[in-house]
Amino acid sequence: MNSVFDVEIDRVNKPTRPIPRGILSRRLVMGFGIGLMGVAGALSLTRLSNPVFVALALSILALTLAYSVPPIRLKKRLWWNVGSQAFIRGVLGPLAAWSIYAPLSPEVFGMTIVMFLFILAAQSSKDFPDIRGDAAFGVRTLPVAYGVERSIFLIRAMLPLPVLAMMLLVGVGVLPPAAGFVLFIQAPLIILFGRWIQDTKENPYVENGKSWVLFYAIMVSLLLGFALTL
Repeated sequence: MNSVFDVEIDRVNKPTRPIPRGILSRRLVMGFGIGLMGVAGALSLTRLSNPVFVALALSILALTLAYSVPPIRLKKRLWWNVGSQAFIRGVLGPLAAWSIYAPLSPEVFGMTIVMFLFILAAQSSKDFPDIRGDAAFGVRTLPVAYGVERSIFLIRAMLPLPVLAMMLLVGVGVLPPAAGFVLFIQAPLIILFGRWIQDTKENPYVENGKSWVLFYAIMVSLLLGFALTL
């Protein structure tokens, strides 16, 4: 869905994507996206006996649409953009998965606080290679709004927040010490992520730069670590 509404931006930033290259039409991709969202919504409704899961799943779908589709188009609204993505990936998704197997509890909310803060800090790393197209079409990402150097400084300043939150949550007993160890072993990757942000050059092998790959690696490893310790 995002690629359909971003096609003009992608002609500048990502000209090798299928729609700008003419490999796929916007109509076909739109139909495919609507079909997938319809299937996802229908599957979520098969679990009406679990209204918490249904509400979370439908909220994810609604925010996904709101991110890309006018007139809301959260993508163009700086902190709504970053915050909505962190909320979907760090809060709604983990809560929905948890709710399938167990009632929501303080420990899972503690996990989502850590995930939300990490994604909030690191999410904007993908936007550095896209400054030219985003600025041309009014998409206010962090580097468009604040410039490259200030954005790098801001991201690095925010990266300790999930670590501090984890220490606090373990200290007050919301999360077990083993969960704190999960984030501790991620520290070298988070430090490396902070260093790689400044590498804003286009990469022929990775669409949004190597820091974006590391972002996903950290996010997935955190989720796996929490799954093993909570």
